[in-house]
Amino acid sequence: MFDFRWEQAHAPLRRSGAGLSATSLARADPPPNYNAAPESMIPALRAGVGGLDAAMLRWWLVPSWSEGPTRRYAMFNARAETAASSRAFGGPYRRSRCVTPVSGYYEWVADEAGAKRPYFFRRADGEVLFLAALWDRWEGGGEAIESCAILTRAATGEMTAHHSRVPCVLEPERVAAWCDPEMTDPDQIGGFLGPVADGVLSCHAVSRRVNSAKNNDPSLIEPQNGA
Repeated sequence: MFDFRWEQAHAPLRRSGAGLSATSLARADPPPNYNAAPESMIPALRAGVGGLDAAMLRWWLVPSWSEGPTRRYAMFNARAETAASSRAFGGPYRRSRCVTPVSGYYEWVADEAGAKRPYFFRRADGEVLFLAALWDRWEGGGEAIESCAILTRAATGEMTAHHSRVPCVLEPERVAAWCDPEMTDPDQIGGFLGPVADGVLSCHAVSRRVNSAKNNDPSLIEPQNGA
């Protein structure tokens, strides 16, 4: 989910010597979305002129070479372990990477009895969370679609207590280099997709109302005990 201004994404990047372009900072801020679903528009940062370019991309990657949008395959996430060799994700992995800045994300976590409930994960320091992603541009029939997929990897450390997989999290000082299209070596690219360090993320249980994308309001991220 996301509820932030472009300036809030820019601030931690600026401290590391990067940041958004002046044009991007002047753009309208992304509208808050407390329950983004695949195929919705989500914020993204990618290589640009004079800094990172801010955009809203469709969260379901449509490969440039494909016939067009389809739900035949789930294309909203990409596995970091196989993205480089994937027909759908291999091209963007080498030439068009981005990050999706978010306030946090939801994950369903099973308790000892096997019952699942949603948790909200965010940076423990409260800053914007940068998730490694891939983007592509499809054109056809007079239409153009810019879309993305978020990279995930196997959970390690304290995150294994919550789920088997996690989004690939980038620290602010690595965002600009990750988005640089001049980096094309798969091994070098893969070096950015390491495990999430313990202590970077925090989480709390939230309402099961997040199970429906029709529910989309600030109360969704409030801590819950048994809702």
